[in-house]
Amino acid sequence: MLKFSAKENKLREKLYRNEIQNQVFQTVKTMLVKLKSKNLRHYLQHITNKSAKSSSFTRTRTICILTGRSRSVYRFFRLSRIKIREYANAGYFTGVAKSSW
Repeated sequence: MLKFSAKENKLREKLYRNEIQNQVFQTVKTMLVKLKSKNLRHYLQHITNKSAKSSSFTRTRTICILTGRSRSVYRFFRLSRIKIREYANAGYFTGVAKSSW
């Protein structure tokens, strides 16, 4: 479990470091599109494409903080559906009722 959380934290730190730089490049690039300056626009596009692939928030995975499971994790609780079900049945979450149909 510690392996997953350390990996996740390392990736998120990397994203936060590159976030400001990517936002600056995007705003300058949109301004240059309006100015029709092709050379600067292509240069900035080259710089943004050269940045790391893992500098995108869509590549992050939500991981359960108890089990390390990466599938079906609820963002609000940061728990997998299995642990949420266990805790809800134990009565740790107020207002959660068992449903069946």
